[in-house]
Amino acid sequence: MDEEKRQIKRNKFGGFKYVYDAHTMKMMKRFFEAEIQQHFPNAKILYWT
Repeated sequence: MDEEKRQIKRNKFGGFKYVYDAHTMKMMKRFFEAEIQQHFPNAKILYWT
């Protein structure tokens, strides 16, 4: 993860974590959705963060 492009995501308890930028997350989500659909056609993705 590139330190200059990472973003901070905070939770309601004051904690935080570093996450990928929005564009990278969209690309990753599309990739994993396609791969899961190909290998597991009846599967549902219930959660993505």
